[in-house]
Amino acid sequence: MSAAPMFSPEWVQEGNNSSSSNSSSRKRGRTRSSSNSSNNGTSEVNPIEVDGSSKVIEPKRKSIKVEDPIISSDQAPPPPTTSTTSTKKTTAVTPTPDCPPPFPRVKSDPSITSSTYPHPTPPTSVPKSSTKTHHRSPICPTLPPLPLQGSTCILDHFGPLAQTVHDLLNSLGPTTLTGIETHLKEHLGKKENIDRDNILTEVARLGRGTTGQSKGQASRGYLVDMVTIKKCLRVLLQHGIVVAGNGGISKATGVAGNKVVRRRSVYYSVSTGRACRLGRYQRYAEHVARYMEGEEGEGDKVRIIKAVMVEGKGEAEEIVKLVEAGYKEEEEEEEEEEMRVVQVKKKRIARIARALSEMIKDKVVTAATKVTEDDEEEKVRANEWKGQGLSDEETNAIKGIVGKTMKSIKAERGEVYTVNCWLLDRRLRGVQVSKFVEERVKSWKGRGGGGGGRIEGTVWKAAAFFAAEKAEDKTYSFRFDEADIVSVIESNPGLQSAFETDTPIDTQITKALEDMRSLKNPAAVVKRGEEWEICYDSCESVMKERRVGNYVSSRWGEDCARIFRILRETDPTTGSLSLLSSERISTVAMLPEKVTREMLHKLYTAGLVEFHDYPLSRQHAYNQTVYLWGAATRKVMGAVEGALRNAMVNIRDRRRVYINSDKNEVFDRLRNKSRGGTNEGGKTEEEAREERNAKDNLNAMDKWQIGLEDDLLLFEQREEDAGGIRGQFGIEEFM
Repeated sequence: MSAAPMFSPEWVQEGNNSSSSNSSSRKRGRTRSSSNSSNNGTSEVNPIEVDGSSKVIEPKRKSIKVEDPIISSDQAPPPPTTSTTSTKKTTAVTPTPDCPPPFPRVKSDPSITSSTYPHPTPPTSVPKSSTKTHHRSPICPTLPPLPLQGSTCILDHFGPLAQTVHDLLNSLGPTTLTGIETHLKEHLGKKENIDRDNILTEVARLGRGTTGQSKGQASRGYLVDMVTIKKCLRVLLQHGIVVAGNGGISKATGVAGNKVVRRRSVYYSVSTGRACRLGRYQRYAEHVARYMEGEEGEGDKVRIIKAVMVEGKGEAEEIVKLVEAGYKEEEEEEEEEEMRVVQVKKKRIARIARALSEMIKDKVVTAATKVTEDDEEEKVRANEWKGQGLSDEETNAIKGIVGKTMKSIKAERGEVYTVNCWLLDRRLRGVQVSKFVEERVKSWKGRGGGGGGRIEGTVWKAAAFFAAEKAEDKTYSFRFDEADIVSVIESNPGLQSAFETDTPIDTQITKALEDMRSLKNPAAVVKRGEEWEICYDSCESVMKERRVGNYVSSRWGEDCARIFRILRETDPTTGSLSLLSSERISTVAMLPEKVTREMLHKLYTAGLVEFHDYPLSRQHAYNQTVYLWGAATRKVMGAVEGALRNAMVNIRDRRRVYINSDKNEVFDRLRNKSRGGTNEGGKTEEEAREERNAKDNLNAMDKWQIGLEDDLLLFEQREEDAGGIRGQFGIEEFM
């Protein structure tokens, strides 16, 4: 069936159902007539004048072929405004980006169908009754889109109560436990919770992969009691989403002799980047299974990474016990000798412990705390608030959450381990860029009649893995030698299948590096004395430029993408980006000047281009001013990242709505494994068809989400890589 564009706003759906709303929206979009502006003696924003008559002209929209899954709920930006005077019949069109034009909002293009999408199209038929599951906390900030994406991930994994605490910390910033309680009681009291009760009814029924402690007493968002707040904080602290620190703030609490005893308050803040990475946990497990395990099925390393992700963090002994318990549950109940069972268990525990030590060595599972010889107490390895650890006076504040003092917790446990999400992100990013290099090598060899490219891509991928490990040690370098590549290949069995068995690996690596050295614009590998270096940044920048071009073309069309590419080209004389007038851009792009101005205004509204005016006189008259357009280099990547995050939020909301729609009987039947009917499979043909369609729709939405995650890995900000990457580990001492 033909599908409407994804993530269309509610006003578009309502406008399709009734024609009266369209007429009313056009009335709301009109402004005052030009006669009012002429009486005042000033030039205001008026409709376009044609032959002296003032009327609103709606531009004709062309069908846009969508070539990228980044489609947000924002409507198409209106065309540029026009400045007119009452004494002239002709219109001098000048771009005024700061003033919105009086045109009504444009509905979605009906020509966009499911055939124009490169990926499977998610279902668009959402019942009105299921819109209650669109729960977004009233205290969650919507700009920038990063907190909103983290809030959606918290809702899917931990429920609405933990989501409310997360949104509160996002809106307030560093807050004490008392501040959290006071603010929630003021803004989410009994009346507000009753109003939200219907919204959260269906959301609380999900229960997929949530932790029981965050559910609370009523599981409906009631956060007026302190017990529920503490439970939500414990869950978020355990998973590293909430960070605790003192903030360098202290106050006098009493006098002991001649010394003033000071107590530092514990402040809680949220790590939104860590919350957004909850949706990548399945990608992390697949990456470990493919490259680090190298075996079919779930091995020890895959089970370890899943156990640590479920628990958040834990000691080595606890992790081994969890993985061993999972093996025990899968075993069939057979009567065997007790001695044999004990021997099998011991061997299995030794194998799991060995796999865990290898993952710790590879830094995929990293230590959250660190014990030093010159300190009797544990020191937080994380880069905590202003580099200060928690003092002994803070044990009273910590006691309110966990019910134990810090010293008793330290005496009961050893070193705590958690998943190194930032290292896995670098590895996933390296896999993407290696595919780009492999395609270029394959294309280069194909012109000469050769083939291959698999070995070159594998070597480049191993070099990216090695650089990711060096970045973990604060050594940001992409240099390596052949011995480093061999060590990475040995520790990642999934990379060994690309090499030939009858030829030494060293010889194949050297030949692959020499072949990649021939690639230019961008270069893939360069020689640095006795070492090699991969051109990671140049290859990644080319991939980003392609993604940006696809984003612009899919949202505003090929004409707009052509104009944007012209503005992104550098001047060969100065080496900087070009600043061109609209007339020059229309000439180079071979487009009418009116269409060019409309496209430029769309790009300006999206924040992709900048508008510069250079007056030739002191009067700043528009006819004596030069207007130039240029690409907003500092805003382009941020705009694309924001669009990607908004699309991620929309697809997760759509998936949640689809599960809780009128199809919930099908999903309940799939969950409970219920069978009914008379056919051979135990189900009727209609039920089997409904279940098959439901699975296909969910798989389509999952594939769409994977594509968005791949693009988001390239565009997301990486301040965590440069400093403070351990900021989410600042709370191990009181867990």
